[in-house]
Amino acid sequence: MPEEQSHAYIEATNEVDSALGRLDRLIQETQEIERCLADEERKRGITPDRSKPITERMAAFGASQEIIDSVAERLEAMALRFNS
Repeated sequence: MPEEQSHAYIEATNEVDSALGRLDRLIQETQEIERCLADEERKRGITPDRSKPITERMAAFGASQEIIDSVAERLEAMALRFNS
């Protein structure tokens, strides 16, 4: 493999590794939000329903709009960070 192709291959591999790392962090952060939300739901006698949007679930147990907006912004930021 010529040196130019080797360099391009290494760069592409590094980009894939970086994207996989960002995806892994995004998954971990989302799972942590889901765990915290499910704990709060259970404390209030609500059965967690993962088919509903997180912000809708938060509203169902009475989370403040400020907290809901904060979580929505965080989820959006995570999505943007991964897509960059």
